[in-house]
Amino acid sequence: MGWNPLLALEAMEVERFRFTPEAVQIDLFSTAASCNGPACGQRGFRVHSRYSRRLDDLSGHGRIIQLKLNLRRFFCDHPDCPKETFVEPLPKVTRPHARRTTRLTAAMQSIAFTSGGEAGARLARDMGMRTSPDTLLRLMRNATPAVQLRAPQVLGVDDWANRRAAGLRFALSPGGTHDDALFTQIAGEPFWRAP
Repeated sequence: MGWNPLLALEAMEVERFRFTPEAVQIDLFSTAASCNGPACGQRGFRVHSRYSRRLDDLSGHGRIIQLKLNLRRFFCDHPDCPKETFVEPLPKVTRPHARRTTRLTAAMQSIAFTSGGEAGARLARDMGMRTSPDTLLRLMRNATPAVQLRAPQVLGVDDWANRRAAGLRFALSPGGTHDDALFTQIAGEPFWRAP
């Protein structure tokens, strides 16, 4: 077909669209003549075999969108390479062995951080994304932090008791900065509060 701006996939062509009441399947095939091997970085030109890979993508108009990628496995002719064959890498589309695109994963992480597990799964289902609460929680655990945190050099401890029966309270704060949040524990239950 030649037209591919919606998907923004390099060296991929749309072969066919399939429509069902709940999903749209888009068949794509690679048009690159060669690609670099992941181990040695040398270009591979000889095709070993072909295989299909299915990925879930962002939904559109409430329908699930599935990509069926028809990819090739290449021979690596470099004598020092530990791999004899390798698959076409798709770093902008997905990670190896993943079942969804990176943009769907990013959207699901945003839902997970905003809504949590159960509520996030209901919201994602309403938006046409198939997921479970456990998957959303796993995406939160595996997410890389947006800000690189560094260990505090100095740790301040302050304890007090408002009343004798209320129990002892204490606060831990990174020393040297007044902008950091304080971790406070009241009667054995931790919570965060702004300073």
